[in-house]
Amino acid sequence: MPPREPITEQRTPEQESGPPPQQQVVSIRVSEDLRLRLEILRQLVSHHSGQTITTSEAARQLLESAQGKRLELANLLTAPTEHLRICQFKADAGELLNSAEWTLIACYCWMGAETYADTARTKISNESIIGILKAFLAVYNLREEKQTREDAWYLSNLPARDREEAGNIQEAGRDEVRRAVKETIRSLEHPRSGQPRPTQAVKNLYHLLDELEFPHVPKLNRALSPYWPILWRVAARGHYFRHGRPLLFGRITDARVPPPPLPRFQEGECAVSLDRLVHDTFSLCLHLPGRLAPLVPIGEYPAIAEFRTLLEEFSPEHEDSSWRGHYFSAFTAKAESGDLMVCLRSEATGITFTLSQEDWTAIRSMIRRAWQQSEVRRMWAQWAHDYGEM
Repeated sequence: MPPREPITEQRTPEQESGPPPQQQVVSIRVSEDLRLRLEILRQLVSHHSGQTITTSEAARQLLESAQGKRLELANLLTAPTEHLRICQFKADAGELLNSAEWTLIACYCWMGAETYADTARTKISNESIIGILKAFLAVYNLREEKQTREDAWYLSNLPARDREEAGNIQEAGRDEVRRAVKETIRSLEHPRSGQPRPTQAVKNLYHLLDELEFPHVPKLNRALSPYWPILWRVAARGHYFRHGRPLLFGRITDARVPPPPLPRFQEGECAVSLDRLVHDTFSLCLHLPGRLAPLVPIGEYPAIAEFRTLLEEFSPEHEDSSWRGHYFSAFTAKAESGDLMVCLRSEATGITFTLSQEDWTAIRSMIRRAWQQSEVRRMWAQWAHDYGEM
């Protein structure tokens, strides 16, 4: 049971002339289970507002929230992996998610969008931000009020250029928010070179679902269900970055049917092979040239995803080019012959391999060819479902 507000003793007319009595505070014992939920709420509210609040303040906000919705969200957050899986099972079965479950998904979307948003590590895509902004609009259009105190906050999380027409955002209402969100979507659909991703706008969906009540659950599901694939992959990403583990579902393969072999490619002195692992996954192995002919295995989905991003984003044709992620970094260096070389470094071990431009181009070509294979695409899509967007 959450702690109650202090109870002030009522004063009689005879007491009015005397000194004010001291407030009487009722102390109530709370269980460890409730204390855990209050701590989760305290962290959520503090992270959302940017200001640290006390557990008592979290309890007060809990009491003020309609129908204990925040307590239900706190219940889900005590076992997020389990409840995210339940949301997925319900979505697959065509069942309705309640408001707290949608808020849980939006909360992990927020985590997934903002984690590593300013690094070279794989960022959330423009496509995903567009989908989340469209989901926000779908829910926002269910709101009947023309203006609330939250509208200015929604606008503050959008790029400044997209809210210019809103004027004074403190006086903005529903029309200004809609216009700014649509302008942000248009700018993401046709991005300019070097344009930053407005990842901070993703938190608007979480805040909208957290603050407003939607008693008509079917209507809420009709608004959000079209965006479920995008919401899920960003939420799964948030779960991995938050807890360091994927949302595995334990796929079982039929041992009586031998799986098709995975491809192996070779171009020049380099080769790329894919080897099957448990749970319908695979390991990527680079066979590099040189006297020692090193083999470089890459076994985790996030590391493979980052390596593919590195291959596509890093341009080694220019001197002093560099790229740095969480698992790998790459930079160019001149050999004694004057040729421009590519240095590929493992961030975990510091081991660095030096490759020619031709070798680097060959590796990029072979990885692209590997992901054109139907079996690789099938396994990769299922793997991505558990880890989310990387």
